[in-house]
Amino acid sequence: MIGSSRTVVLDAKVAVIHAEGKQGYGRVRITRRLRQQGVRIGAERVRRSLCRQNLRSVYRKQYRVTTDSDHSKPVAANVLDRRFQRLVAKSGVDGGHHLPADR
Repeated sequence: MIGSSRTVVLDAKVAVIHAEGKQGYGRVRITRRLRQQGVRIGAERVRRSLCRQNLRSVYRKQYRVTTDSDHSKPVAANVLDRRFQRLVAKSGVDGGHHLPADR
């Protein structure tokens, strides 16, 4: 189905604004930008244009700090005491874990 020339022009403008906004602009922002450019349009018409072109806005989560290192609470003791050096085996080259050869 080929739309009218007004629809084609609108779709092109919507696609350009959507791309300029790094796919983050939805129908509300696109409607606002079109109105700033002097186009008389409603949000529903912009929504239909976005649907027609399969354009969707990408929602990006805002960065949120989750760790508070500057607190006055006591710090838990290091009960694991992780050691990263290799432990030396006490008996033999293979550490004493082998099967007898005459089995």
